[in-house]
Amino acid sequence: MNVVTEQQGTPCAVLLRGGQAISPLDSLSQQRYGKNYNSLTTYQKKNFSNGPAKLAKALAITKEQNKCSLLQNDFFIFEKEKEAPPIISTSPRINIDYAEEYTLKPWRFFESVSS
Repeated sequence: MNVVTEQQGTPCAVLLRGGQAISPLDSLSQQRYGKNYNSLTTYQKKNFSNGPAKLAKALAITKEQNKCSLLQNDFFIFEKEKEAPPIISTSPRINIDYAEEYTLKPWRFFESVSS
């Protein structure tokens, strides 16, 4: 899933490559695996939405949502309120050895887990 972040004609988008399932787990699990979350194996829970296709399946995102606005049409993304702002870390993307000079660019962003 790509989220376009600029006006039409200006190339700028964010590719959502994965996410962490929070709620409603049973509904997301039904969409992803066809069974309740508590019925999943440890492996299935670990790999629930850690890739673009897995995330899209869990969120029931299909080609039908192509060109939909995230601000209307019952399609929205929200962030859970947190006590402190998240710590965002970067690293090189994974498994793109073929990308030559872009292999080590810090183009992977993720929330760091606080200890």
